[in-house]
Amino acid sequence: MIDKIAVDKGVIIPRPRGDKLKDLYPWIDMEAGDSFFVPSIDGDIPKLRSKISTAGNRFINRYAAYNGYKIITRKVTENTFVGIRAWLSNGTDWHEGPSNIQVTS
Repeated sequence: MIDKIAVDKGVIIPRPRGDKLKDLYPWIDMEAGDSFFVPSIDGDIPKLRSKISTAGNRFINRYAAYNGYKIITRKVTENTFVGIRAWLSNGTDWHEGPSNIQVTS
C-alpha cells in the first residue's frame, strides 16, 4: 500500500504523439526571426503553405512561451527551387536589408 505519492519536479513533458506536421518542422529549435525553407516537390505551393502554417500555429498554441508569436510564410525561389520560407515572428523581428532570396508571388 502507498502511504504518500511523491511530487517530482523538473520532469520534462514529452511531446504528444501523432502530431507529425509539428515534428517535421524545426519550430522548437527556432527563435524569433529564424526561418526555414521547404522546396515544393509537386508544385502545389498553396498546399505546402497551408501545411507549414497549420503546423506552426499548432506549435504556437501548444506552447505558452510562444503566446503572441505568429508564423509568416512567403513563396520564394532559392537556388532554382521554388518553395515556402517560414519565419517565427514575435512582431519585433522585421529587418530590412539585402537578401539572397528571391521572393515570388
